[in-house]
Amino acid sequence: MLPTWLWISLGVYIVYALGMIFLLRSIVKGTLKYLYCPPANFLHTCPAAARYDAIYLNLTEMILTALFLTPIRIAVLLFGVIVTTFFMALLKLLFWGRLI
Repeated sequence: MLPTWLWISLGVYIVYALGMIFLLRSIVKGTLKYLYCPPANFLHTCPAAARYDAIYLNLTEMILTALFLTPIRIAVLLFGVIVTTFFMALLKLLFWGRLI
């Protein structure tokens, strides 16, 4: 039997995964739809917004990256922030004698 915290974290991850899949699908199929079939003269009137490589966007690759790499990146980022904050507080305590 798995511990309770593992079930809770698994449930949070499943909710995160479903939300990320819904968000990416709605963005690619809705907001970025103009990239796949642009209106007439769009590429000439708005060259800054024209993406010629939009046909090569892979939704499956984007979803897998969001599901598996984003939590790892967030964990590493939080670890880095915690370690940096600890060492900054330690240096401040050593050299100035107070934490405020």
